[in-house]
Amino acid sequence: MAKTVDTAAAVYMSAAEAVKRLDDRPFRDYCSDDGTRLTSAALLTNANFLAILRDACGEVEACCFVGGRYRPADLTALAADTGMGAGKLFRLIARLMSVMVYERRLDIQMAEPWIYEQTMNDLQALRDGIEIFGFRETEQAGVVQNTVETAADVETRNGFSYQIHRLLGRRGNRFQ
Repeated sequence: MAKTVDTAAAVYMSAAEAVKRLDDRPFRDYCSDDGTRLTSAALLTNANFLAILRDACGEVEACCFVGGRYRPADLTALAADTGMGAGKLFRLIARLMSVMVYERRLDIQMAEPWIYEQTMNDLQALRDGIEIFGFRETEQAGVVQNTVETAADVETRNGFSYQIHRLLGRRGNRFQ
């Protein structure tokens, strides 16, 4: 039986948002298949550019869904928000796009290899839960809450060890 697909229907960042965060010259060069540089306007609707954007969003999803930390609706809500978390998501997608555009032209070496390293480190941190997006539920999931059981709790619960205390002896967390 096939598994249920759990992914967003649309990309998390528009092409216009991507261009705000990227130097579009490499994209205008490497997304063109005929060797001529695309115009900035043509880049926004270029099928290759949109495919790279979609691939980058898919890579972010793959990292964020590890352990059920985030769902597609979470990332969609974050992308639609005007807060700082959307900026972090957009920056990560833009960096991924910068790495992925060079995969189209394997004969060209990436001009700034540190972007690849930083991007891979950021993705690994998301996978591992070291970095998170700003959701209250995710923030609280990392907070350990410890409750100390008192002697009154043990007696009130009236569990097996309390009922059979004559045979087992007195527990250290009991009054008597």
